[in-house]
Amino acid sequence: MTINMTGPQTTDESTTNTIDPSDLLDESGSIDISVIRSRTNRGPGGTAVVDDALCGTLRREILDADSAAALAEERDLAESVVRTHISGGCKCLCDVPTVSYRARDGWTRDQPTLEDFGDEVRR
Repeated sequence: MTINMTGPQTTDESTTNTIDPSDLLDESGSIDISVIRSRTNRGPGGTAVVDDALCGTLRREILDADSAAALAEERDLAESVVRTHISGGCKCLCDVPTVSYRARDGWTRDQPTLEDFGDEVRR
């Protein structure tokens, strides 16, 4: 047990995340809010709060969103977290294809699905 000015607190060394304050800064030396959000979008022990189901939801919703930043704001996540999941940089197991941004087309699926073909698909 550690006693400090805020009162007694227990410290579990296995879940304590240490961080260098410089890790919260961008290249220009300004505070990078997306890094802070990314760290706060984690559960105890550093586990991500985005599970497989939410990952798939993010990949679907980005197709209709104005931007990754807008989707992140709507979902109260860091933009970097949203970008990681929609691009497949995560370790989630979901059946929704990853998406990429293309200047001409906007957000598009990396692999087409039956939904992309609409009424053209006949059985």
